[in-house]
Amino acid sequence: MAFESDWNADDDSFVDAADIVFYAGHASPDGWVLNAPGDTFLHFSEVGASPESPGDLWGNTDVEWIVIAACGPLQDDSLNGGGNVFDRWRGVFDGLHSLMGYAAVTYDNTEEGRKFVQYAKGGYPLIDAWFRAAQEVQPSTNADATFPGGWPAPNGPNIFAAAIYGYNSVYDDPRYDYLWGYGPVAFDSPGATNRWIVWTGT
Repeated sequence: MAFESDWNADDDSFVDAADIVFYAGHASPDGWVLNAPGDTFLHFSEVGASPESPGDLWGNTDVEWIVIAACGPLQDDSLNGGGNVFDRWRGVFDGLHSLMGYAAVTYDNTEEGRKFVQYAKGGYPLIDAWFRAAQEVQPSTNADATFPGGWPAPNGPNIFAAAIYGYNSVYDDPRYDYLWGYGPVAFDSPGATNRWIVWTGT
């Protein structure tokens, strides 16, 4: 029941009407699968090459944090390869604080969301809550019967949980944002000029 239009054409009424969005499904370095209306795949080119292009998307209204619990889409040359994560996703920072997800092929489960919220409500900054949940749920590599040594780059073999975040000044750095009501939250930074990626093995 996750529609592509919730993420672009109607984002102000759906994705950008929440403080935090958690998606679980199928993804790749280029984006993630959604339902029509739309072409059923949110491609990075659809969020724009820079903030506010083609128009406001995430954070312009409300959303601060998005988690994509799926295979990718945060592959980067710093990890298993996969190009430049900032070139693909720089357009999401219309006030969005951080985009969290994986930088490899991962395994389906029913635990990530529960654990993420448990640790966020237990006093962890959101990025660290995501990292801990991922470390507890995913193995360190994605070796399986098809790829005994792990999936080839950029999809493996090591599984990395990652987060990209952006800000305009040290006063609105969201690296240590907490869930609302559990600690400090940075100011919004529309058109963030500083963008960082952080990651951990699982």
